[in-house]
Amino acid sequence: MLRVKGDTQRLLDSSRVPDSEKENVLKSRMKWTSKLESQCSDKGCYYNMSSERNNELERIMAKYNIAPM
Repeated sequence: MLRVKGDTQRLLDSSRVPDSEKENVLKSRMKWTSKLESQCSDKGCYYNMSSERNNELERIMAKYNIAPM
């Protein structure tokens, strides 16, 4: 979860990322958070969903040449 939060912040703070992409990241974060809260009740689920989200963020980060946490 800390990596997801940190990588999200890096994307939002970067001047390389266009505002439209930042908006998409925030929108998808809200959807992901809602899904996480409604579907997960154990650590394994939280881990898997966090891992998937972090992979999504890292793909976006690679597109803009930003190093992940």
